[in-house]
Amino acid sequence: MCSNIAIGSYVRIKNQTDPILDLHGFNKAQALYALEKFLNHALLLGHCRLKIIHGQGKGILRSAVRNYLNDHPLVKGITLQSPVHCMAGMTIVEI
Repeated sequence: MCSNIAIGSYVRIKNQTDPILDLHGFNKAQALYALEKFLNHALLLGHCRLKIIHGQGKGILRSAVRNYLNDHPLVKGITLQSPVHCMAGMTIVEI
């Protein structure tokens, strides 16, 4: 649906059905900045479902991302749990 788009040095929307934002290696401030840009550009490109990869680790990015998304006006819903074990490191967002 879209081609590769670079937004600053943080966000890249891949050419896939559901755009993916990979936050591995980001600190909390960088991740939230990238997430905001990603949400806005995904909306402008007409996407309604996004995948945010934050990793499992200690849960710092996961908590920050999910708290941010819970209060975001563009977000209609988020998927927190899945029967698939690997989903613990990813949040799916509906906008």
